[in-house]
Amino acid sequence: MASPAFKLVEQLLEDYPHYDTEITKRKLALAYPVREVDENIGGSHVSSNTSLAERYVVTLDQDSRIRMLEKQQKVIGKCLMTLSEEELKVIRLRYFRDGKPMKWEDVAQKSLYSKSQCLRIRNYLVNEIGRKLDLMD
Repeated sequence: MASPAFKLVEQLLEDYPHYDTEITKRKLALAYPVREVDENIGGSHVSSNTSLAERYVVTLDQDSRIRMLEKQQKVIGKCLMTLSEEELKVIRLRYFRDGKPMKWEDVAQKSLYSKSQCLRIRNYLVNEIGRKLDLMD
């Protein structure tokens, strides 16, 4: 049975093709935050010496969600670059599909590998990503 960390890394792999979109959405949410209507009549107004652009850059830099997504994207990308073209095909068939992931038996049929070899490729990649993200030993 797979550990929770192993399953988490597999989920990160499935999400990998959508990281650019998620990062862009988060940046837009920070650039155009939803503002609550201030019904405080006669209350004081705090003035700031920093421009909107400066506050946005600081917000982007301090946003832990963006930093986490960018780190995960970078680590997964580097780990994928260590795979051969055929090994990468195995990972693409399994994880980078819209909808339901392909079964390992089907991945094996469409690649040059057996099911057990496909699982070894998966294990190597998941463990490597997990180690580099400090999720696994």
